[in-house]
Amino acid sequence: MIFSRKIFFILLTILVLSPVIGVKLWWLASAKNATATMAFAGKEISGQLVRNYSVMMFSVTGTDTVFFNTGDQELYQPGQVLPVLYQPGEPSDARVNSFRSIWQDTIVIGGVLTVIILIIFFHPEIVPYRAKVRVTFSKPFIQII
Repeated sequence: MIFSRKIFFILLTILVLSPVIGVKLWWLASAKNATATMAFAGKEISGQLVRNYSVMMFSVTGTDTVFFNTGDQELYQPGQVLPVLYQPGEPSDARVNSFRSIWQDTIVIGGVLTVIILIIFFHPEIVPYRAKVRVTFSKPFIQII
């Protein structure tokens, strides 16, 4: 199959980002709701890097207590009650139900991949501007023509 340069990079971006976004959507589709309480603030020091986070606790059955850490610099007040999403088979895989908590890792990973693709797209010597791209199922899989 022969694609124009633009179409090839659009399809490449979709192909690369689909698994990253798909995993998060699958996680969201299977997640259950709960209410968590901020237990205490946590702090990790690794060399010169300091990581501050909140430790949240919630109960799935009413008789157990599950603890999980929030993301970096995601700080809440002790005793603050927040909605969370968790995986039924692994309750410690939980996140505070907010855009930042749920999507931050996906945006970072997808953003890095997108920047790499954009660098390749805009560099005129990697794939020339008026070039066509041939994709085959035998070696070489991708050819610039």
